[in-house]
Amino acid sequence: EYLPWIHNNLGVLLLEDDQADLAADHFQTAIDLSPQTVTAYVNLGSAYYSQEDWEAAAAAYGNALDLDFSLQDTKAAWAGLILSESRLVEARLVWEYVLLENPRHPLALQGLGVVSLLEGDPTLAMMYLDAARYLQPDNPALYLYVGMALEELENHAEAAEAYQFAAQNGSNPDLISLAEALLEVVLEEVEASN
Repeated sequence: EYLPWIHNNLGVLLLEDDQADLAADHFQTAIDLSPQTVTAYVNLGSAYYSQEDWEAAAAAYGNALDLDFSLQDTKAAWAGLILSESRLVEARLVWEYVLLENPRHPLALQGLGVVSLLEGDPTLAMMYLDAARYLQPDNPALYLYVGMALEELENHAEAAEAYQFAAQNGSNPDLISLAEALLEVVLEEVEASN
């Protein structure tokens, strides 16, 4: 009961067993026993992330980064969480910083593609998203964003293909539903232009 690393390791096993709520309890105990344990904060963020508690995940990742700002994957995930809080400029800066350290970081490339879309620059978005897609050719979320960028560029046929890929290969029901809805809209646009 006094060894933080045991609680952290048990939390990892529970998280892998889809018991994120119990895992979070053990990660928090590890942190309570040793508040400077960076790994426990990262793992706690992952547990909250899997429970879709975005605010708590961002806070845990932020605590980890306060202790060690060199964690590239944690920075990239944290930037995605703060983007959902409309902290667009800060998210962009974090992803750019991650790319300075690792120009092939797929999550940072995807994030910058999304930021470019939100800023109304679909051409720049396609540059980032294509680079991310090169690194993760089977990531359905990337195809959803690629479809959105292609639709903004008025390339409706290719946007439809991207949405279809996302709908057919996604595992998240929300992503699949959104991809199917966007596919339906873009197919109407394709038919109208023919």
